[in-house]
Amino acid sequence: MKGSVTLMTQRQKALLSCAVAAALLLSGCRKGSSNSGSMSSSNAMSGSSGSASTTQTGGWKTGLGILTEASDEARTGTIHTIAAAVLLDGDGKLADVMLDELEVEVTADGKGVVTMPTDYRTKRQKGDDYPLAAASSLKKGWAEQADDFADYLTGMTPEQASMLETDKDGKAADADLLSGCTIRVDQYRDAVAKACTNAAALGAAKGDRVSLGVEAENASSDITATDDKDVNAEVDLTVVALTLDADGRVTSAIGDMAEPALTIAADGGVTAPDTVRSKLELGDSYGMRNASSLGKEWYEHSEGYCSYLKGKTEKEVADIPADGSDSRSKAKQVEEYFRYMNGGYTNYQKDETLDKKLEVIAQQFQPSWLDGGLTDEAQRIIKKELGDYLATGSVTPWVGEVEPGQSALAQAESMKCYMRIQFGNYDSSGTALHAIAFTMTDKKSDGHRYYLALETFATIKTPQN
Repeated sequence: MKGSVTLMTQRQKALLSCAVAAALLLSGCRKGSSNSGSMSSSNAMSGSSGSASTTQTGGWKTGLGILTEASDEARTGTIHTIAAAVLLDGDGKLADVMLDELEVEVTADGKGVVTMPTDYRTKRQKGDDYPLAAASSLKKGWAEQADDFADYLTGMTPEQASMLETDKDGKAADADLLSGCTIRVDQYRDAVAKACTNAAALGAAKGDRVSLGVEAENASSDITATDDKDVNAEVDLTVVALTLDADGRVTSAIGDMAEPALTIAADGGVTAPDTVRSKLELGDSYGMRNASSLGKEWYEHSEGYCSYLKGKTEKEVADIPADGSDSRSKAKQVEEYFRYMNGGYTNYQKDETLDKKLEVIAQQFQPSWLDGGLTDEAQRIIKKELGDYLATGSVTPWVGEVEPGQSALAQAESMKCYMRIQFGNYDSSGTALHAIAFTMTDKKSDGHRYYLALETFATIKTPQN
């Protein structure tokens, strides 16, 4: 967290928050549970043993699959994205599926002037504004047909779903499916297969439902190409898959982003990229690690943010500041971000005694402690307060000034690491304490409050009560 490089730009985090909000909103806009839909694929499950014997949480996996293609023709370019969120049960079969689709068209004239779209809603988000129902022989809208297709896949194994047959137009070959879903489904099938391949055990359990949120926005700064400079007509895509329990709390989440861009020349010619890969697909090759103050890649920051969502309700998620605003629980949010950025809740525990001792230290803290690094006086006070508790090992202080205008994420990232304080060589035979304590001070002599944290890797003299 040293330096000024952010974990994830404020804009990226805002887009992730919007996609999460969309997923939460749309989770309540689908028909009843997927395994009770009107087109259950019981025919595909004949001879299977079902999943009645699976445990409540064992083996349940959440997956996200994104297919993005860009195409060009003369002075028109298209960015087409299909996203699928899946929940696999303990037997590895599809327990729930949700789909969405986005089509973005970019045009240019003969002078290189680019026209970007003004509507970035997906087909699911458009609802009745996407006029499929009127043109459909079934008189059913896109979302209803897509949900029928998702219900048809329920109970299938990923292999069965990936082998679903389609005709030359990409429509279902199965008559039962075709009777309720006449839209092209071959790419939906492929997105589901990709989501199944990517699926991981992240906390989802039996009884959960999966939801999907997609957000897109114009990321282009220039609108006119010149002889000296082409225009990159970029659309930033953010996609979130999450699962919710019966109480509407997030049990797992996956966030991904893609940045497809069409190149516009001075004569208005449009060139599409050969492939579009998301940030999760790029993995370490995205290249954020060297620029990150934590030495972490984008996917690692995304995992931390998604872990932070777990256990939260829609309202609690909505209260997470994404635009630099403050909230009543901001200090707690700063603490949670700080813990996740340092491997917290996995590598570090909370310890009541350490928390109390940090409160005592916080009462004595003064900004002068930080002059030229952690002063001798500061080290002496910290060592005195912890000396009757820590036996061996070390404690590392972190300090950050409270900035009311910054988001919780930015505040957590701005905290600085100071000199490690030793309590003798670490003795692994002792009672281990690998913990983080976190607090916020009252106003100090300079009129400011401070966030303080103690990162402790030590052994203790007496076990915790």
